[in-house]
Amino acid sequence: MLVSYDLQLPDAKRDDALLAKVRAFLASVNYSGTCLVLDPSAIEGFEAKCEIDGGVPMTRLLDANGKVLAKHDGQGTRADFEAMLERLPKGAPR
Repeated sequence: MLVSYDLQLPDAKRDDALLAKVRAFLASVNYSGTCLVLDPSAIEGFEAKCEIDGGVPMTRLLDANGKVLAKHDGQGTRADFEAMLERLPKGAPR
């Protein structure tokens, strides 16, 4: 799942235009998974739950219950992400 912080941008509002922009970007990078457009009022709780204490870019690998299995702060490489995926339980979707 990807998380969008687009609603934090100045003058951003949750509307069809914003959602269309997010969908267009995801399509441009061939991403077909889930994307959560995070409401600004939920950011603090979300970041605490996902152990996010720095800036972006960052990556968190969560299990189906939302438990953080692995985290990487800063720009990641393919090798970084592959190493994170190795922490998924056997049989979990990738």
